[in-house]
Amino acid sequence: MGMGQKNYRERTNTALFLLPLVGKGCTLEDLGENYLNTFLKRKGKPREEGKIWIEGEHMGASVNVPIEAYRHFMNGDYRNFSESEKTKILSFWGASKESRLYAVLYPKDFVYEEYGLLLDIGNIWPKPDIEKETFNRLEYEQERVEK
Repeated sequence: MGMGQKNYRERTNTALFLLPLVGKGCTLEDLGENYLNTFLKRKGKPREEGKIWIEGEHMGASVNVPIEAYRHFMNGDYRNFSESEKTKILSFWGASKESRLYAVLYPKDFVYEEYGLLLDIGNIWPKPDIEKETFNRLEYEQERVEK
C-alpha cells in the first residue's frame, strides 16, 4: 500500500458509530459481502450534516442518520448518544460490557488507576478525522490493483 493510502476494509469511526444507526437497524449481514466501509463523505463532494456514505465493491449510497447522533459524533461526544443509539451500536458490533467500545460509550463505568493516576478512557477515542473518513475511489482502485 502506498504512503498515505488507507486500508478500505479497516473500519472507520463513521462505520463504528453511525452505521448501526441507519434506518431501523441494519446488520453487517444485511450489507452483504460487497460492503467495504462507511464514510462521512466522498472525495470532491461536500460533507452533508446527517448523511453518511456506505461504500461497496462496485457502488455506494448516501444514507441518513439521526442528526443529533451525527452532531455528537462530529464533536467526539460518543458518551452523549442516546441509550437507544448506544444499544444499537453495541448490538451491531456484538460488543460486550468488557469491550473498549462499551467503555467509550459509557466512560463513567470505566475509570482505571494506572501509575497513581485516574484515567477516563472515554476521552482517548479520537474525534473523526475528515481525511480518514473520506472515501477516495481512485485510492481504493489503486489498493485493489496492488493486492
